[in-house]
Amino acid sequence: MKLRTRGIRRPDRHAREWALHGYLAPGAQTNGIRHIDAYPPDTTFVPMLRVSTDNQDIGSQRYGCEVALKTHGGTLLEFCTDGYLGRARLDGDGDYVCYLRAVSEFARDNNAVLLATTRNRLIRPYNKRGRPKKRPPSATELRLLSGIGGNVPMATLIDPDSPPSAERSFQTRLGQAYKGKKGGRPAKKKPGYKKRRRESLLPQVEQLLREGMSYRGIAERLEIDDRTVRRWVRRFLHDELTS
Repeated sequence: MKLRTRGIRRPDRHAREWALHGYLAPGAQTNGIRHIDAYPPDTTFVPMLRVSTDNQDIGSQRYGCEVALKTHGGTLLEFCTDGYLGRARLDGDGDYVCYLRAVSEFARDNNAVLLATTRNRLIRPYNKRGRPKKRPPSATELRLLSGIGGNVPMATLIDPDSPPSAERSFQTRLGQAYKGKKGGRPAKKKPGYKKRRRESLLPQVEQLLREGMSYRGIAERLEIDDRTVRRWVRRFLHDELTS
């Protein structure tokens, strides 16, 4: 399945408020992070994988990076580890900061670009309660990310200016492509089951009507709605019963 990584930016209902606070200032979001297509085909990439909980799977991120690099033509050096488990918090010297520094150093030593599926895999603002904020990172937070990463070049599979809603949408489609699913609820019954049910029950409906049974009695006997019986008779049995 071909991944669509362009043209998925869409207006976000929080965009005006973010712009007032400088979160969507022109060029602020792409400071140090660029789209993968901004790099030439001979570029070497080091994909960085991250999930927040052990209930999430990094397989979709690995799959997305492999498909994107095959289309782009870049070289996949190696996946740094099996992925980082935890939140992308840049405060203090937490586990993620240490992980980011190690991966960035590895990419810099190999003259490679650090690659992530979306911007929120690299940095994600959190409130005081530890919950993700519904806004993109500020220019100050992005400079902090670049400083911790030692100014190593970074890339994402979609536009790094994309709002959080577009990032979540892309991650959902990426997971569906990885699992080979189309999304949505699974169908409870196969297509055409109503027609098959009608064709199997119409002869019984006709026979019971000729015997003088009421619509409601037929519905109770066949375990269907009496309005369904009336509709079938009006559409399919009217001529047979009046002839």
